[in-house]
Formats: sequence, C-alpha cells, structure tokens
Amino acid sequence: MESYPMKGRKIMKFVFDLDGTICFKGKPLSEEITNALEACRRLGHEVIFASARPIRDLLPVLPESMRKYPMIGGNGAFTARW
Repeated sequence: MESYPMKGRKIMKFVFDLDGTICFKGKPLSEEITNALEACRRLGHEVIFASARPIRDLLPVLPESMRKYPMIGGNGAFTARW
C-alpha cells in the first residue's frame, strides 16, 4: 500500500470497535469500510481494531491485508501488534 504522510500534520491513531460499529452480525468488513480504513492508512494514520472478542476471533472478519494491524481483544485483556 502506498503511503502519503501528511507533512506538518499529526499522525493519528484511530481505534475502531468491530462488533456493531464497523462489523455487523459477524460478517466480514464491507468493501466500503475497508476502502475508508485503507485511505486512513495511506494518509499515514494508524488503524487499530478493538473488540470484546478474543483476538483469534477478530481475524475472520478482517480482510487479509488488515490482519497484521494492531488489535485489542477480550475487552482490553489482550493486545497484538505484529
């Protein structure tokens, strides 16, 4: 993914809850949401996923390209950063 850091601007960290916020009924992220998250990354921002689920249960709803993003699972009990 090509990145375009924002000169003179702060890089932000965006934390997204999955269930009921950007992921619905246990289905994978929609193409529209995936594209929006990728746009954030291209601008140099960090995207982090959070859920009450264990981290292993987050992976099936994420596109392959986002499975290495930082994650917070188990209501904050677990973190992963690859």
